[in-house]
Amino acid sequence: MGFFEKIIYFLQGEMETPGIFGWFHIMWLAITALAVFLLCRFCKNAEGRSLDRILRCFAILCLVLEAYKQVVFSFDYNAAAGTGSWDFEWYAFPFQFCSTPMYVALAASFMKEGRVKNALLSYLATFGMLAGILVMAYPASVFIGMIGINIQTMVHHGGQLAIGLYLLLCRKIKLEWRSMLGASAVFLVMVGIAQVMNLCAELCGLEETFNMFYIRYGEPATLPVYEMLYPGVLSYPVFLLAYVVPFIAASCGIFALRKVFDKRGKNSKLCTQ
Repeated sequence: MGFFEKIIYFLQGEMETPGIFGWFHIMWLAITALAVFLLCRFCKNAEGRSLDRILRCFAILCLVLEAYKQVVFSFDYNAAAGTGSWDFEWYAFPFQFCSTPMYVALAASFMKEGRVKNALLSYLATFGMLAGILVMAYPASVFIGMIGINIQTMVHHGGQLAIGLYLLLCRKIKLEWRSMLGASAVFLVMVGIAQVMNLCAELCGLEETFNMFYIRYGEPATLPVYEMLYPGVLSYPVFLLAYVVPFIAASCGIFALRKVFDKRGKNSKLCTQ
């Protein structure tokens, strides 16, 4: 085993799989809350390049940790033979719903102010935060017995939750329903990209599991609730609609809640401009 492979093997250090609301989970919930506080306290006036740097740092951190995850998942060490082998795990390809905030944040950090950038920031503040909430509230599907991966997933999901709350609380997006139209458009584009990737995987004859956004045609749904509906109960078009509409509705709910607090003058004191 070469030097690089030894490093990868070291990074595959094991731990007991964390439990829901166990010490590891609670620790990262606290870290996420602290990150929100620090962002709102010290970066509340960040605009232009300053805000771009925050988004870029978040995106680069997530991308670096994602690269680590891909490398670790693709390396398998045979202790008996003392050798390692590489095989890319297509099921873990980084383009799921929860993966999109790092790409969106990176793209937004290089854009000038305007409708497109506001749409991207609105996506991070609603859809991105929703993805973070879902995982941070119930991370059973992401916790495994590997230290580095557990840290990566908490940084990734906790980070997008923190960034989303920061953008909302500190009014880094326009609190107009037009913003949600833009955010929803970004979401639909991401769904479209996922569908194209799923189709390409099928046309290329990829035999390994490849199911971006978990909505590939003919592939059994694996998300909670949906796994009971498709295939079987719902036709594919209805299943796809049942996937898209709740995400848009929940994200609009987050935005509506923020608008309600804003209208009642209950904007966070941390982020009063």
